[in-house]
Amino acid sequence: VLEKSADKIIITEFHKSIDVGHRMSADMRKFKVQNSKFKVNENLFMEENVEKAIERAIKITKSQELIVITGSFYLVGEARDLLIGRADSNLSRN
Repeated sequence: VLEKSADKIIITEFHKSIDVGHRMSADMRKFKVQNSKFKVNENLFMEENVEKAIERAIKITKSQELIVITGSFYLVGEARDLLIGRADSNLSRN
């Protein structure tokens, strides 16, 4: 679904242990894109963790473009915490 509406995709993995006691993340290297419009390092990027994926998204996104974060509740929760921390840090500098 994202392939039809996204211009760029960043794939990452969730690395923290969760309440079931082991990693639940799929191996991002096994991700297959069905649509040929995505080329690795052009508009398809793979980052080793959520923080680096967010940094990449911010770096490659223009000011009026949208960043969508999707995945498990664990991954999205980690991304949320990182973004809130970033916003809090920016507010404390002003």
